[in-house]
Amino acid sequence: MSELPVFVHVPKTGGGTIKAAFEGHIQSQSHKPAIEVAALQRPADERPWSFAFIRDPWARVVSGYYWRHQAESRPEGFSPWILGAGTAFVQERSALHILTAGGCGEHLLVDTVYQFELYQAAIRDIAERLGIHDADIPAAYVHRNTYKPHDLEPRSLYTPEARIRVKRLCAWEIERWGYKF
Repeated sequence: MSELPVFVHVPKTGGGTIKAAFEGHIQSQSHKPAIEVAALQRPADERPWSFAFIRDPWARVVSGYYWRHQAESRPEGFSPWILGAGTAFVQERSALHILTAGGCGEHLLVDTVYQFELYQAAIRDIAERLGIHDADIPAAYVHRNTYKPHDLEPRSLYTPEARIRVKRLCAWEIERWGYKF
């Protein structure tokens, strides 16, 4: 039997949903940099297929903010957070840090990177690669946060300074995948 594919989870990209939808069909590495995943340390021709999701950085950072502050009755405002303590939070959980060797951006350590914004097509592709028919993936596996307002437009929280901070912190993924504010 061949080794299960490896899912490398970049935080706030729907990873919990992916793990639940493909439980038993994938190895999941939650929030662990790919460089630390033993299966990905082997030569390319000896390792299992690996994949990850990335997400619009400005939306991902807002999701992280709400996740981080969900238990607080009066959380710190978004802009003060991202301009302060949130900077380290974003750096430690960036796609660059999770998906590349030492966060250098030169070499992706996963075979396929899907965009969260193209979630349904990605799910179909993963299912096909795993030999799972679409009908076998429960319709309930639709990603929904339960800790932030669903009608919130993430970009509405950004001051010019906060927008620039995220653009600087997430420059690699913005450039590589063409995200725009």
